[in-house]
Amino acid sequence: GDYPYLIGVTLKGDGREHEVAGTLSGSNEPRVVDIHGFRLEFRPQGRLMVLRNDDVPGVVGRFGTILGEGKVNIADIHLARAVDGRSDALAVLRLDQQPGPEVLARIQALPEVKEIHVFDLG
Repeated sequence: GDYPYLIGVTLKGDGREHEVAGTLSGSNEPRVVDIHGFRLEFRPQGRLMVLRNDDVPGVVGRFGTILGEGKVNIADIHLARAVDGRSDALAVLRLDQQPGPEVLARIQALPEVKEIHVFDLG
């Protein structure tokens, strides 16, 4: 396909399943290129926030505003929409600061946000 060195992983547990695929870039840096069928590309490092949301106008601005009000800087943002007819989208943000519980609660409370996860990959 598009990536000659693609590796996919499916993690199962607690009644849930997560699918992720990655590859190496031309400079041999790892890149995640697919999460649950959402095609995007980002480096798997640092503090990452992954959001699944309805694909409607204004959502990115709303969660960006909440992060800004919480003094959390967005270093990178990667967006993808479903390609299989679903009406949801995925955002992966690399953050400079750890969002506090109140910031995460405000983002989760947005009616368009379906899931939010924060990972610190160092």
